[in-house]
Amino acid sequence: MEKKTIRCAIYTRKSSKEGLEQDFNSLDAQREACESYIKSQQHEGWVLIDKQYNDGGFSGGTLERPALKELFQDIEDGKVDTVVVYKIDRLTRSLMDFSKIVELFDKKSTTFVSIIQQFNTTTSMGRLTLNILLSFAQFEREVTGERIVKAISRSHYWNNLILSAKVKCNTDIQKMENFNSLAYIRKIIDLRFLCPDIVEAILAGTQPKDLSICKLFEVKTLSWQEQKKILNF
Repeated sequence: MEKKTIRCAIYTRKSSKEGLEQDFNSLDAQREACESYIKSQQHEGWVLIDKQYNDGGFSGGTLERPALKELFQDIEDGKVDTVVVYKIDRLTRSLMDFSKIVELFDKKSTTFVSIIQQFNTTTSMGRLTLNILLSFAQFEREVTGERIVKAISRSHYWNNLILSAKVKCNTDIQKMENFNSLAYIRKIIDLRFLCPDIVEAILAGTQPKDLSICKLFEVKTLSWQEQKKILNF
């Protein structure tokens, strides 16, 4: 009986643009390794599609990547059966984003292979590992949500004390809360000005690299939509 053809797409990513000008760079090395793996699975009907999906100079902490978006669209259009990557973190470094990706894959019956970690959702062991990772992703979402609620609630509490003149400065708050870092206190107070999406990104560590306390303070009087635009969220 003839094996069903499995159309494989290779996705490669490199965080920085350094070295991409070389004749053989990191993206090429990732692709070459993935191509070899696909060839080893030819007996299972695996075939590499011609289109390439390469993101050079893009962080794995965001899904806003041109080649990744193209890959997602081609999956939606039914053009890809299996996605092959060198390592899982080439696809994403975020468990929460990973769960979103898997949701799309499941919706279109697309499988996923990481050749270095030998992670393969075409096998029962691979699906078990996937379920464990998704459990951690759900846990991370819940913990992040709790941290946001607590941080914002606390910031409003101290803001009310400041407005009522019950405390006069950050030093007073530091003494009452027994904190050792004034910078930390300032961060908490600044949370009260911010759009919830910005707060969530800060707590998850996915905020823009050039974001600073000064920038957060400068946008405190703006609408949430204006804050996100100026801070590049």
